Amino acid sequence: MLKNNVVLFWLFVICAVAYFLPELTQTYYFNDDIGRNAIGFGLYDNSGWGEYADSGRPAAEIVIRLLSGWIGRAKDVLAVDIAPVTKLLSALSLAATAWIIYRKVIEHVSWMGFLLALSVVFSPWFIHCIQYSFDSVTMGAALLLTVLPFLSQRNNKSCIFFFISYFISLCFYQLFLVSPFIIIILILLKIWLEEGKISDDVQNYYGRVIVSLVTSFITYKAALMLLPLRDYALIHSKLLSISLVLPAQVVTRMGYLIDVYFSPFYGVAGIVLIGLIFLALTGVAMQAKMSGRNIWLVILAHVIIGVFTLLVALLPQSLLRDPVYAGRTMAGNQFVMLVWLYPLIYLRSAFFKTVCISWIVFFTLMAALNAAITNAIRAQYNYEDRLLNVILTYPMHDVLPASITYIPPYNAKNKIWLRQARNVRNNFPFAKYVLHNTYMLSTSIWATRQTQLYNREVAFSFGDGSRDFCQWPDKLVMQEFIMYGKGDRRYVDFGKTACDPVK
Repeated sequence: MLKNNVVLFWLFVICAVAYFLPELTQTYYFNDDIGRNAIGFGLYDNSGWGEYADSGRPAAEIVIRLLSGWIGRAKDVLAVDIAPVTKLLSALSLAATAWIIYRKVIEHVSWMGFLLALSVVFSPWFIHCIQYSFDSVTMGAALLLTVLPFLSQRNNKSCIFFFISYFISLCFYQLFLVSPFIIIILILLKIWLEEGKISDDVQNYYGRVIVSLVTSFITYKAALMLLPLRDYALIHSKLLSISLVLPAQVVTRMGYLIDVYFSPFYGVAGIVLIGLIFLALTGVAMQAKMSGRNIWLVILAHVIIGVFTLLVALLPQSLLRDPVYAGRTMAGNQFVMLVWLYPLIYLRSAFFKTVCISWIVFFTLMAALNAAITNAIRAQYNYEDRLLNVILTYPMHDVLPASITYIPPYNAKNKIWLRQARNVRNNFPFAKYVLHNTYMLSTSIWATRQTQLYNREVAFSFGDGSRDFCQWPDKLVMQEFIMYGKGDRRYVDFGKTACDPVK
């Protein structure tokens, strides 16, 4: 069965669908999804090329327009949500990526080789990506395009294939910037472990591939200069300035990124991962012994290569002035784990049961984390929906609100993190990065929501520092907030401290 490409591909697909089932069946929106469903993706004041193109993702712009059926229209229109089709396509892209890794990178026809490739499907970071109703398909396409050229023969034409595929991948999403480089490290590690050296032909070929990838990246950055980029894209693409504190800034950011990378592995999952890494080192020792090399030197080399690979994965982000510390930013770094665990294929059959048990435990925990994240966000959504109904429908003088002002807690920085999000993050700290921005009430109630409920516009805003409303006679006190009402106006104090006496 492991030699049958068609059967093997569908086996990866079945695993992907089973693993991402909670996401494939979800019916709620993330913050970005809410905005795009409410106000569309189109042009701003009839300027620019579109939200995706103006964010450095022109390929995503084309795909989303095609899927939404409104390509060619010049004005903002509502996008069409075809989820879970978009999420299913993303899962298929991940399965195809794992199949390519198994066939062309690992190239080891065995169940251990299959398990290694399956780690790509069971990525604890891609959970974050596939949650999006709209963006999941473009993220999956970006990932697949980074590995697609590895199907080609090792010749000069394949370098052109790498250039084109990598360029299009970046035009979809930049999450997988370093992925092909990590895969090349894995291929070179495999050759070195099995042959003891890397031939000049192999070095020259992958040297040309790396030049092709770097040239493709430079071409992409040059192409962006033709687009009217949004402030968001500009802010998150600026590099740190060269100064005396640059090393300290890079080290600080690297520490945060390492925390994000390892966040899914805290607890029992981390113990299993460490066990698998030690078993992989045993595989390194066995391969070194068979080839007559110094075991300790080969093990040391593998450890150094593993650390180097992680640094290669995280360094580009640590050089950014304002990196995004979120689970989705690690999705392109999932191949680091393949470098760490690849020597497991050299273990003899006596170790296979131990490895399989560890593998099953590890990815069962990852699947549980997957479902827990989905259910936590669903609970957050339902919780906020209940609060929203109370705020909008509570009868004060039997008048529905014309304006609602939020007074966030002093530490919220204008983001209303409600109780469920806080509980999830406090009780499950490993999920704080993988868990997407849990719903903020301020971004969950868009114009479409208001129109659906009342067929009218309601103005939402943050508190301006005024405390006059503290004297209003109508007040609703709940565990979550205090709401003050006067006529058709509402003030909602989530911190319940706005009207405390000033000391």
